[in-house]
Amino acid sequence: MGATAGFRQAIQRVPAGSDAAGTAAVMGEYFPRAAYCDLATLVTDAPDACRAP
Repeated sequence: MGATAGFRQAIQRVPAGSDAAGTAAVMGEYFPRAAYCDLATLVTDAPDACRAP
């Protein structure tokens, strides 16, 4: 699937061989982030407490 012309943060616009920092720079807020959250935190503080910084 190709990127829409106006979507500058598309994965297709990341140069081949880019590291994570370079990919994040191109993708901005669309760069996927993961975080570990234990069940106790999830239950008591809701999912927002588990987001990666």
